Amino acid sequence: SGPTKKRLTAGYLYEINTHYPDREWFGLFDSLVRFGTCVGLYYYAVATHPISFCRHVYTWNATWFGTLYGLISLVSVLHYPLLVMVWAAWKRLKPFLIKNKEADWMMAGPGRVFFISPEGRIATLLWDSYLEISQMLGVFLMCRKSGQMDLAIEHSVYDRLTDKDFWRAVMYDSGMRIPKELARLDDGKLTVHADCQLEGNDIVAKVTDSYLGIGDKFLTHGVDFSTQESFMKIASEEKGWAGKNVLLIEWMRPLPSLGVHSLDIVTIATDNGPKVLSVLYWGECTGASSHTARGGYCIDVESETIIAPAKFYSPFFASQKGALTGTKLPGVKDAVRQALDGHAAAIKKQPWLRMIGWDCMFTKKPGEVVFFEGNFAASRIHRRITFSPKHAAKFVQEYSWPFA
Repeated sequence: SGPTKKRLTAGYLYEINTHYPDREWFGLFDSLVRFGTCVGLYYYAVATHPISFCRHVYTWNATWFGTLYGLISLVSVLHYPLLVMVWAAWKRLKPFLIKNKEADWMMAGPGRVFFISPEGRIATLLWDSYLEISQMLGVFLMCRKSGQMDLAIEHSVYDRLTDKDFWRAVMYDSGMRIPKELARLDDGKLTVHADCQLEGNDIVAKVTDSYLGIGDKFLTHGVDFSTQESFMKIASEEKGWAGKNVLLIEWMRPLPSLGVHSLDIVTIATDNGPKVLSVLYWGECTGASSHTARGGYCIDVESETIIAPAKFYSPFFASQKGALTGTKLPGVKDAVRQALDGHAAAIKKQPWLRMIGWDCMFTKKPGEVVFFEGNFAASRIHRRITFSPKHAAKFVQEYSWPFA
């Protein structure tokens, strides 16, 4: 029997990442708790894995910010949290001091709503510092056992091996419903697949190695384009597609009663196979993609019900009203089963994929879910691990020496 025949959830880790306490989100106290949790977890890693973690600190920072910063991080390893705070403050000041602004990946696309900073200078500094250090800690804790930490770090930056083609192959082989690929644009050359055509189809264009909706385009036939030639005109004007491979897939519409939305399913590798850590619902969208969500919610898998607004996730969602609380979502459990099957297949191909975030949606057919993609969940898991000392302690108990 495979992992999906047994319990779906990650036990207590699932419980504490589904049922959150209520507190004043993203104020000074909340930001201090999150960053303080990171500091405690950081020094625990230094004490228990002095060699491998110091190497991780260097490799992470050298990969993200360059060799010089990696070396500075290694030399300052005992004072690294302070270095992170200085770095976070510099990133805030830099745009005012240097005219040539570098793009911040967190703010580069429509997914910026997940990274917006809280109000108040001290809270903002703590939040920025928390985002800088928590991802590094999350990847170390979760991927240490894989023996492929360098690959995990590399793919926290760029999906070299795990682009959208990889995930579509994993999902297809696992029997997951995915949108049909109609055509693709490879470095400006259009190839329409056999028995497919652009004419008569609304399409979604996705850059294969992009993230957070950067480069996505939603095109309605008869409105945005009508022929291959008119599509190619759009493609030639899209600077983000230059030199890139772009998937052109069928634009599947959501269940009308829900509108544009997505399920955010995070699965993690455990000793008993992949399990679900959390399921969030992103909805109340203002555009064609769930990256425009104005509401985020926690879902209870067993009851397939939205149980509370996810105000804890980022400052953008802290003041939402939670109008969808109590909504039933039949089909969530089946979506989770499919995600777990997908994780079992993906980790066989790439053992460092210890945590995966799956994006899917309910279609017009009641109970049917279509999966859009999987993602190495480096930028999702850290929020779950470092939310509070209790969360960090439980993850340590499950994934770190001397407990695991």
